[in-house]
Amino acid sequence: MKKYCQNPLCYAKTTQDRLRGVKGSKVYQNRVVPDNHYYYNCCTQSCLNDYLSIYMTRFIDYIGRLTETSTRPQGQEIEWPEYRDMLSRLRDNQ
Repeated sequence: MKKYCQNPLCYAKTTQDRLRGVKGSKVYQNRVVPDNHYYYNCCTQSCLNDYLSIYMTRFIDYIGRLTETSTRPQGQEIEWPEYRDMLSRLRDNQ
């Protein structure tokens, strides 16, 4: 199965390897991405940057934004069992 570049604007860039079709009805299309590619399902770093600029706020909204940060007094230590319980509570609330 072919994996195409995930940037929705990849086809808008005019290069010969994006041009597909038969003579007379050629169109620009997203590039095919190799399996072990550097740019995480995008064909170039430019496409990856465009993709992240479009979708990064959606990713953060989906995962959740920090609205406040917790604090801890300097002398107070958190032991591993307590930390593990806090971690499991946060995972359960997702």
